[in-house]
Amino acid sequence: MCMSEQYRKSNYCRAEAQYAFQCERKIVPILLQKQYKPDGWLLFIIGQLLYVDFNKYEFARAMEMLFKELKATEIVNVNTANVQLKQDTLVIPLAVEMSSSNLVLSPILPEKISDWTQAQTQQWLIQHNLVQMSRLLIDCNGLGLLYLNDFIRNGDGKVITSLLQEDSLRKTGHCLSLIELSCFRSLMNEQKGCLQSDLNAQVTKINSSDKGIESAQTSNIDSKRSQPRQGLGITLVDPYYAFNPDYMGGNMPNVPLYQDNFAPNRPSSCRCSCGYMSFAPPITCMGAQSCVSYCLQMYPGHCTLINTYGCCGSSCRYFQSESLDNRYCLCNCAGQQYLNPVDQCTSSQACLTKCLAHFPQICIPIATQACCGQDCKSYSQTVANLCACRCQGNTYYPSPKCMNPEECVSTCMTTYGDCTYSETEGCCGAACTAYIPTCSCSCGPEFRTMTSVPCRSSRSCVETCMSSYGACKQDNTQACCGNDCINGFPSCTCMCGANTIMTLPMSCGSAEQCVRTCLQSVPQCNVANVRGCCGTDCAPFFPTCQCQCGSGVYYASITCASAEQCTNACISQYGYLCSPTNTIGCCNGTFCTKRNRFLGVSHAHTFQVSYSAILFSLNFFIFFI
Repeated sequence: MCMSEQYRKSNYCRAEAQYAFQCERKIVPILLQKQYKPDGWLLFIIGQLLYVDFNKYEFARAMEMLFKELKATEIVNVNTANVQLKQDTLVIPLAVEMSSSNLVLSPILPEKISDWTQAQTQQWLIQHNLVQMSRLLIDCNGLGLLYLNDFIRNGDGKVITSLLQEDSLRKTGHCLSLIELSCFRSLMNEQKGCLQSDLNAQVTKINSSDKGIESAQTSNIDSKRSQPRQGLGITLVDPYYAFNPDYMGGNMPNVPLYQDNFAPNRPSSCRCSCGYMSFAPPITCMGAQSCVSYCLQMYPGHCTLINTYGCCGSSCRYFQSESLDNRYCLCNCAGQQYLNPVDQCTSSQACLTKCLAHFPQICIPIATQACCGQDCKSYSQTVANLCACRCQGNTYYPSPKCMNPEECVSTCMTTYGDCTYSETEGCCGAACTAYIPTCSCSCGPEFRTMTSVPCRSSRSCVETCMSSYGACKQDNTQACCGNDCINGFPSCTCMCGANTIMTLPMSCGSAEQCVRTCLQSVPQCNVANVRGCCGTDCAPFFPTCQCQCGSGVYYASITCASAEQCTNACISQYGYLCSPTNTIGCCNGTFCTKRNRFLGVSHAHTFQVSYSAILFSLNFFIFFI
């Protein structure tokens, strides 16, 4: 095991090390970082193991010591025999000492459970095969075990089970085994003598500290409660913590700690106790919980969710001690706390959304912590790998997880209609970025690429594509800056009304050619609204000949003056498609005539029709012929 600060901070390394420890694998630690001392979970894992310090010794010497340690471990494995032990035999793990070949015993647990350290507590749990409990109580010492055992023994069974399951899911991701919990209770009962000796020692210590009131203190000591708070000028007794927050970070008990004994509907004075500080805010209160809320808001530097104890008259409570089902959102924003008694919650994630919505000017994502009862998380902890979108003053939270803010920008633009390329900011956790379009190049049917070059217009992207890629030529390049695209070669752009602008993938020679192409290719274009552009050369529709020959529509390359002229021009230009029997010529699309098969074009047959009338007449004419 290569120990360093980064190794200790890695969750993956921690899971791997704990798995090896639980599987009772042989672990040989080595120290790689200068001046680093193992702490936390890493200190518990290595315990009394000897480790090789590669910073203290030369590399060759350190490797020699490492090989010797590995060899010694193998010797212990070979010489270890299976021995049938009696039921009451104490099993003591063996350790190998580097300086000699003799085996020494690991230290025995202290007689008093309250003197156990975190590592010794974990040793006791693992020794008795309480693997899940060891993971749940990873930060707990012997005193925490006493608190937990006493609460389980005297509390409501359903409430206890619910709280333990909630903590187990939050800390380990697995449900707590009821069988293992039962074994834990049984083992703690076996330590009853140790528990009783601890309590007697506490009583003796209190009696010796103040001999003048020895008998009174001895008679009033309750093993379920801690000693009277000394920081206040009034006599208050702290309620007993089911989970010690200093060691376990758990929830407060969801049972009433004190019964309200003040007169209802009668205002009383409020008092706050926050750690060793006491306050008397200049307000009146109707209940202890409202007093706690005032304390949290008025003294945020001293009063927290864990240490705030509020009294309204003679009724005193800790924050949210009544019920876990009746918790309210608390917003910690830029050093200030905000509590809306209307906003009930079930999780810190739900509170975070309410904080950002109710206090948008103060509760910004990078400076917001939301609490639902004792469940507190900051914005970065809650959405460390989730997307957030800010589009035109609105904020959205799409479901996909992210690796960087650029991914979120793309997700936002494809998910929400008001997230346009110029109005979108995407955040992945606390990292945010605005949309910065880059150039994309399409050069022929076989070459497409996206560049990393930021752009402001598609015209600049044309130059970028042609200068960067040999496949991009003047006659085959289409460049885009975000959603703005343009062809490198002169191409037709059709503008048909206010809402239809389309660039056609074809080269052109004149604007008039584009007008005719737009009328043929774009359904929204007609002679009244079309405007065609060939590059920067644009022109509206000019009267030209339209040839309706059977089911096809064609255009003659002349400017017409009459429908009769168009009919003759259609037959002349499209003789293989337009015959004297199936041709109707139109000038400007509205003045049309058909050819008399015997007499040529007759003025008597000239008429003015709409497009629908032309199509109807054409179909009828073909059917009649």
